[in-house]
Amino acid sequence: MKDIDDIVMRYEESLRLGKAGLSAGQVIREQVERYRRTVGHGQEVSRQVCRILEEEGVYPGLYLYYVAFGNKLDRLKRTRSGETLALEAQIQLTLWIFRGLSISVLERIRNEVLGIGPPAGP
Repeated sequence: MKDIDDIVMRYEESLRLGKAGLSAGQVIREQVERYRRTVGHGQEVSRQVCRILEEEGVYPGLYLYYVAFGNKLDRLKRTRSGETLALEAQIQLTLWIFRGLSISVLERIRNEVLGIGPPAGP
């Protein structure tokens, strides 16, 4: 995993060079701080997913796919809530099961890392 300071430093350089369309110093500082929080949160989700994968004895070559599942649910969590979020998460879970991942590991990631429960049944 890349160091968060290196990631944020490259982002800040792109802002200062005007590549991101910003020029005012205060706006740049706020944008960099927001980006730092986002990257930090993403890395924390990845660490928690990896912890579960280690506990479950998942083959390390599959970590990338489980982390991608966790990241997808994390993005959904930012834009949806309630039953809509639960349904969207269930759709993603089903999709990743069809891709060959373990249902029990995916459910642990959904429930423990992201705090998304299963959708209410009919």
